[in-house]
Amino acid sequence: MSKYLFLGLFFISSTILQCPAQTLEDARKDLNKLLEQRSSLFQEWKRNNEERNAFFGGQSKNDLKQVIATQQRIIEMDNRIMDAIDRLNIVKNSSVIEKKDSLSNQTFRFNSEQMRLQNIIKQRESRIAVLKEDIRYHEKTENTLKGAFVISLAALIGLGLWIWSKR
Repeated sequence: MSKYLFLGLFFISSTILQCPAQTLEDARKDLNKLLEQRSSLFQEWKRNNEERNAFFGGQSKNDLKQVIATQQRIIEMDNRIMDAIDRLNIVKNSSVIEKKDSLSNQTFRFNSEQMRLQNIIKQRESRIAVLKEDIRYHEKTENTLKGAFVISLAALIGLGLWIWSKR
C-alpha cells in the first residue's frame, strides 16, 4: 500500500511540476490517451470478469485475482485521468489568466492612448478658438481700415474737386 502511495505522490508531484510548460493541446492529447487506455482496461476487466475457469463453471481463484488486478489498474488509471483533468484545468485557468492580463494591458494602453488623444484634441480646440479670435480681430480691423480708406479717398476727391473748382 505504501508503495502505491509513494508512486502516486511521485506521479502527482512530477506532473504538477510539468504543468506550466504544458500547452492546452498537449493536456487534451494526454487526457484522450489516458481515456483510451482506460477503455481498453475496462474491456480487459469485462473479459476477465466473464471467464469461468473453475471446476463447476464458476470463477476460479486465479480468475478473481485477474479481475482484482485489472480493477486496481483501472483505479490507478482513473487517478491518472483525474490528474490529467487537473492539469488541463490548470492550463485552461493559466491561459484564461494570461488572456485576462493581456486584455487588461490592452485596455490600459487604449485608455491611456484615449486620454492622450483627448488632451491633444483639447489643445487643438483651444488653439482653434485663439485663432478664431485673431481672425475676428483682424476682420474688424480690416473693416475699420477699409472705412477709413473710403472716407480718406472721398475727402481727397472732394478736396481735389474743390481746388479744381476754385481755379
